[in-house]
Amino acid sequence: MKLTKLLSIILFLLITGSLGWLYAQANSVDLSPQDLYEIEQVVQGYHRGIDIGPEDASWVFSEDAVFEYSAGNVIGAEVRGKDALKEFYANLRKTNTSRHLVSNLVISPTEDGARGSLYMTTLDKTDNSPVAVTGFGVYEDEYIKTEIGWRIKKRVYTQQMPPVTTQ
Repeated sequence: MKLTKLLSIILFLLITGSLGWLYAQANSVDLSPQDLYEIEQVVQGYHRGIDIGPEDASWVFSEDAVFEYSAGNVIGAEVRGKDALKEFYANLRKTNTSRHLVSNLVISPTEDGARGSLYMTTLDKTDNSPVAVTGFGVYEDEYIKTEIGWRIKKRVYTQQMPPVTTQ
């Protein structure tokens, strides 16, 4: 009798554990190597678009995207929507003398797509002056997969160095 009861408990635990594992597998969100590659291309395309083109950087965003940033004396600025982002980046490229170096991209799945975090260092060269580091910070991104591929839904940039001042 004790053996039957023990075997029943073990069988119950095995079935319950197996069902839990199957549920977790069915509801897990994985990113394929192709997804990771496409997200990385969006991230790199953004910085290439800011620096030298051929396009402005707005193409990497979803239609309802938001870009929030704090850099220098600007705290908590926000650009919302595809049209506003296109205008923002078109104006930025008119005076851009910088190059953006990104590193340490980490991408993880979410229920709605993916999230990413990366470091960014800005180098600036104007006239005959030496190259200067003018920015260092972190991007926190939310990515979604759209009909035309992965896009940034939300990007938050926080600069982690004080503003550059002239003396």
